[in-house]
Amino acid sequence: MDYYFKGNFPLVGKFLSLLAQEELNAFKLIIFKLDKNKFNVKDALILEQYYLLNKEFDLNTLRVVNARSSKDLEESVYVYDLTCSTLHYYTSSKIELKRVLKVHPETCQKYLNSNLSYLNRFLLLSGLISTVVKSNISTQELLDIM
Repeated sequence: MDYYFKGNFPLVGKFLSLLAQEELNAFKLIIFKLDKNKFNVKDALILEQYYLLNKEFDLNTLRVVNARSSKDLEESVYVYDLTCSTLHYYTSSKIELKRVLKVHPETCQKYLNSNLSYLNRFLLLSGLISTVVKSNISTQELLDIM
């Protein structure tokens, strides 16, 4: 969205024309907070698909929700040091690993459980090692190292 607000775009389609003409006053932000005890990630994607396909909301030209496979959404990833004695980071999905540590899911798949070192400093595994010690560095510090 940052691209649209900078104004360096061709005025093509309904959305961009309306944004240029009316600015943000023409839009209403609706936030749906889903209780994670009652809904899962796929439920949110179904809700998104509903609004994309609803004829009342006709500003969308792309009408596809990227419902990734459940394997990508649910596979746990543990980021260890090379000796597997220190756990630096844990996430329940490859997608979250991408969002937080900027590791692309395909890269994650290549290194996950392969015994290949990621960036010559880390091992990516799908399981917890019971004898591991949790790292005391912050997520931002880990991201800076990566």
